[in-house]
Amino acid sequence: MLKALAKIKPDIFNLHLLFTFFLVAIIPFAFSLISYGLVLWIISGVVLMLVKRETVSKFNFNFGLVINILLYFVFVVGVFYSQNTASALFDIQVKITLLIVPPLIFLLRNFYQKHFNLTMTVFVVSNIVAGIACFLLAFYHSLHFSDGTLVFNSKVPGVFEDVNTAIPSYFSYSIFSAFKHPAYFSMYLVLCVFIMVYFYRNSLFIFKSQLKSKFLYITIISFLILIIYFLESKAAYLSLLLLFLIYSIGYVWSEKKWILGIAIILSIIVIGIIGFKQNSRFYYIKTALKSKSEFVQAIQKKDYKLLIDTYGIDRIPIWMISSEVIQENFIIGVGSGDVSDALLKKYKIYKLQSLESNKYNTHNQYLETFIAVGLIGFIIFILWLFYPLFLKRNYTKRNFLILIFIGIISINFLFETALNTISGVIFIAFFYSFLLFASNQKMAKDNS
Repeated sequence: MLKALAKIKPDIFNLHLLFTFFLVAIIPFAFSLISYGLVLWIISGVVLMLVKRETVSKFNFNFGLVINILLYFVFVVGVFYSQNTASALFDIQVKITLLIVPPLIFLLRNFYQKHFNLTMTVFVVSNIVAGIACFLLAFYHSLHFSDGTLVFNSKVPGVFEDVNTAIPSYFSYSIFSAFKHPAYFSMYLVLCVFIMVYFYRNSLFIFKSQLKSKFLYITIISFLILIIYFLESKAAYLSLLLLFLIYSIGYVWSEKKWILGIAIILSIIVIGIIGFKQNSRFYYIKTALKSKSEFVQAIQKKDYKLLIDTYGIDRIPIWMISSEVIQENFIIGVGSGDVSDALLKKYKIYKLQSLESNKYNTHNQYLETFIAVGLIGFIIFILWLFYPLFLKRNYTKRNFLILIFIGIISINFLFETALNTISGVIFIAFFYSFLLFASNQKMAKDNS
């Protein structure tokens, strides 16, 4: 069988590269295709290692690889003491990429290093295409004929319960995001912004003229930020501004460009303040801040109904209830499949019908993990998440993308349970390993 496979050696190399590009290209689009793309990528990768063994990198102990695999098995252990076995099995099925993807990328890391820049480019281009498609669809839905005249109206027709925020538009939030939930799409886009910064900083130019290349990169970054603005994800706003601020401080410190740096930092702060004041998505946060004493008192009294009905904030009650579940199951948690059931019991006790009927999860990956697998599992999760921050090699202009990526997902984890969805876990499993293992050597200029 291996002799037969050996005959396709010249093709399998390019085939796996093609499937790698296909996988990263479909991440911003329909999630059903991602599963097929992942399977094709895995199969072609295994075949590549079998028939072209020189592509397999030397296997040695790597804590990054071990902690990835260990994290998955923590959730597997949680299956054995879950009451809801079906839910637990589904959970580890969704998270299976945490087990499969890291070893494959680690073993083929030399292969990926040669095509690192091109793979990043494919991901950026696919997100740009997805963004353009969202704009085109929004324009299409906003145009209609009235008395023979073409009229543009982006407001979504209908009656909406929430009168305190802006009327839904075809150019806002989930209505604008045609393919993915805004939180996930904007997470991809924030990474794309910093990929372009990475290209710019490392002088990876498309054109012979540096001026033309820099102009193109700045244009792309501006367009990506524009898409993020329309997606209205608070997590994306926070991660983009905060990471840009941190990166700018680091850049100023290393390059000693004080005037430019101060101008950039002040601009980021001003944009953040203006955005917070003007965007209606922050209405309820601003309302809570205006009546801080009453708001804090409601939290202290655990008056969850008041927090939801008066302040329109359901995340804080959910997080507080999640903390109660953690205290009751501190060491080993409730099990991988029982998080939802544990929360629903609490919602019933507190008579929070809106949370119960919608079956809200924790909307926080940290709390979700702690509830599921307890203190022991949570420690492993934290080690997995922040391990790249302790590698000195990542604090260079060649390898800083992994630090940006960790910043993006660690902020997103505050508001979403990304590891519980296909859209989140494949993106995280692939790029965590790809940025950690495939970009830690001298830069391979595969764009030349």
